[in-house]
Amino acid sequence: MSAAEVRSRTAGAVRHRADDAAWRTMRRLWSRTWEPETRTLRESQAIDAPLGFLTPRRAQEVAGACPAAVASVAEAATAAIAGRRTFFGHGELFLAQPIDFSLDPITGKRWPERHAKLLDYRHSDVGDPKIVWELNRFQHLPGLIQSWLLTEDTGFVRAALDEILRWQAVQVPGRGIAWSNGFEAGLRAISFALCLDGLRGSELVTAHEQEALVLSLSQHGLWITRDPSEHSSANNHLVGELAGLATIGLLVPELRSAERWATHALRGLEREAARQILDDGLGAEQAFTYTLFVVDLLLLVVSLLQAQDRGVPQPITEALNRVGGALWAQLGTRDPAPTYGDTDDAWAVRLDTAALRDARGVAASIFACTGSSEAGRAARGLLDPAALWLFGESAIPHDAGRDRVLPTSAHLEHGGLVILRDGEQRAMMDVGPLGYLSIAAHGHADALQVTLTEGGEELVVDPGVGSYFGQPAVRRSFRGTGFHPTVTVDGIDQSEQAGPFLWRRHAKAWLRYVDLARGMAVGEHDGYANLTSPVRHRRALIVLECGPVLVYDRLDASSEHDYRLVWPLHPDLDAKLDHDELVTATRDGSPRLVMRFAASTGGTDPTVRLSRGEEIPFSGWWSGRLDEWVPAWHCALETKAHGPVEFATLLCPVTGDASPETTVCLQSSAFSASLDVQVGQNRWLISVAIDEDEPIVILAPTEDRRTPGLVLPNEQGARGSMNPDKASPS
Repeated sequence: MSAAEVRSRTAGAVRHRADDAAWRTMRRLWSRTWEPETRTLRESQAIDAPLGFLTPRRAQEVAGACPAAVASVAEAATAAIAGRRTFFGHGELFLAQPIDFSLDPITGKRWPERHAKLLDYRHSDVGDPKIVWELNRFQHLPGLIQSWLLTEDTGFVRAALDEILRWQAVQVPGRGIAWSNGFEAGLRAISFALCLDGLRGSELVTAHEQEALVLSLSQHGLWITRDPSEHSSANNHLVGELAGLATIGLLVPELRSAERWATHALRGLEREAARQILDDGLGAEQAFTYTLFVVDLLLLVVSLLQAQDRGVPQPITEALNRVGGALWAQLGTRDPAPTYGDTDDAWAVRLDTAALRDARGVAASIFACTGSSEAGRAARGLLDPAALWLFGESAIPHDAGRDRVLPTSAHLEHGGLVILRDGEQRAMMDVGPLGYLSIAAHGHADALQVTLTEGGEELVVDPGVGSYFGQPAVRRSFRGTGFHPTVTVDGIDQSEQAGPFLWRRHAKAWLRYVDLARGMAVGEHDGYANLTSPVRHRRALIVLECGPVLVYDRLDASSEHDYRLVWPLHPDLDAKLDHDELVTATRDGSPRLVMRFAASTGGTDPTVRLSRGEEIPFSGWWSGRLDEWVPAWHCALETKAHGPVEFATLLCPVTGDASPETTVCLQSSAFSASLDVQVGQNRWLISVAIDEDEPIVILAPTEDRRTPGLVLPNEQGARGSMNPDKASPS
C-alpha cells in the first residue's frame, strides 16, 4: 500500500468516526449533512415523461420483437413481490414480509445498525455480506416497472413503491450493512433512479413519493462522492460508483448537484474506460465476467445519454468497440464463455430474467450501441432482451451477426491471452498479469494455464470462482494455482494470497514466442523464482494438424521439489484412468477427450491421479457461479524430482465414436527435448528448445505420415526471424 493510500485511508477513518460521533451526540447537526439538495417539486418545472429508456414506446418495441419477454418478466416480478429471491448459488429463498433488509436469510442473523464504514464485515459471524448486499441492491425494481409497462398491471408499481418506502423508513443514510461502500450505493441508486424515471408522468406515484425518491437519491449521491473507491480499490467498484452517480445526474434533474454529478461521473468513466478496458479489449482485472459487468455499466450510461440526445464520450465508445473485438476473439461462433478470474453474478441493471448475464447478450448490446461488426458476429444473431430495452430496435439482429466469417487465432497481448484455433477447437493460454492494481483482487494464480474447448463443448477448464466470504477455504482453493490447468511446485501458489481479495506477491507471466499461423506459443512465469531453491517454469502450447494439442512443460531447479501438473475437466465429463499414462474422458458415454502423458524426471516415477469431489484435501470441483460448486474430475500428474523436470501432455479431442490410439515419447538432453507423437495414423516428430533467448520448436514430417506435414518453423529460419511476437517481463 502506497504512502498516499495510507494517508487517504487514515483521513477517511477520521471522517467516519467524526460522522459516527455526530450521529450519537449531535443528531440535529448530523441531519443537516443529509438534507436533500433539491428544489421542491412545486418550484420546479414538472417532468412529465421518462428521461431514460423505461418508456411505453420502448416496451412496445420489446413486446413486438420479443413477445416471450412479456410473460417471463411478469413471472419474475410476481415472484419477487412474493418474496421469492435467488442469491448466487444458494437457490431460491423465501423472504418473510415485510422484508428485514438487515437480516441474513441464510443464517437468520441481523447485521448491526452502526456506522457502515466501521462494520467489520470481513470477520463477522453474521454471515456472508454478499447476501444482504444483493438484497439491498434492489435490482428487481426495474423488472417491476418493465412488467407494468408490458402488462399495464398497476400492482407492480404499487409493490415497487411500497418496498422502497419501507426501506427508506428503516435505513439511515451511511449506517448499516447496506451502506458499506459507495459501490453498493451506486448499484442501488441505479435501481431507484430507473424506477423513479419510469414512473414520471404517471398518476400512480404521488408528489410525496416522488419527493421521497429524490431525497433518497440525493443521499446516495452524497455517499458516493463522500468516500469514492480510490488507489488500490479503484477497480470495477469505482466504475459502479461513477455509473450510479451518472444515472442520478442524468435522471434526477431536480437535484441542484445533478449536472455537476453527471459531468464528474462522465469524466471519470472516460478515464476508467481507458484504464480498465485494455487496448486489446480484455479487462484489466483479468476476470472475464467482471469485464462484462464493467461494459454493462458503460452501456447503461450510454443508453441514458442517447435517450437524452447527449453526446457519448469517444473514449467510452472506443472501449466498447475494443471489447467487441475481444469477445469475438474469445467466443467465436460456438465457443462457451471463458471462466478465468472471479465472478459474482453482478449485473449493472437487471433487464433480463436470466440467472447469469450472457456474454453474447453483452456483445449484442455493444453491436446495438456502436455497430461493431465483431460484436455483431460474437452476438451470433441473438435477440437479447437487455439490449432491446437499452437500445430499442437497433438491437434487433440482422445479417451482421449471421455472416460466414470464422474466428481466427489471436494474441491479445495487453491482457496476455493467446487463443489458438483449429476449426471448431479453441485452445487458450494465459500469459497475462495476475490482476489489476496492487491488490489484484479478482485475479487467480493461473499463469500459463491452458484450457480447451471443441465443438462448443468445454473439455479442459478453468474451474471458476467457488466462494468469496462464505467459505474461506474454498476461496483459497479456487483462486490458487492447484485448481488450475498449470503446474504447482511444492504445493505453493504462484502468487501469495494475503486475504480473500488481496495478493501480497504477484507472479509475472510473459510470452516468449507466438506464431498464430502455425498454432504455437511459448510462455514463462516467475512465480517460483523466490523459493529458497528457485524453479523456472516454461510452457509450450502447440496445436497439431487435425486437432491434437500438445503441451510441453519444462521446470528447471537445482534441488528437489514436488511437482503437480493438473488438468481440470468440465463436470459433464466422466474420466477413467486406463493405465499410468492414459486418461479417457467421456460425455454421456461417448469419448470426448484422450489425455496421454510423458515425463522426464530425475526422481520418482510420475504418477497420474484422478480426484473428484474430495473434501480432504479439497480437490476435484468446478464452479459455474458464486457459492456453487459441483464435483468434477481433476487429472493430476505428480512427481518428486531433483533437477530439471519435463512433462508432455497430449490433449486429443474425440469427435467420433471411438478413441484413437495415441503415443507420446519424450527424450531430453541438456538444452532440448525430442517428442514422438502419434494419434491414429498421424505422427509428428517435434524438437523443442526453449532454453534459448528465442525458443525453437520444429515439427518435422515423418515418412509414414498419411496427412501432409506441418512444419513450424524450419531450421533455416530458427534464429532471429522466427519470433514475430515476443514479449519479456516488465
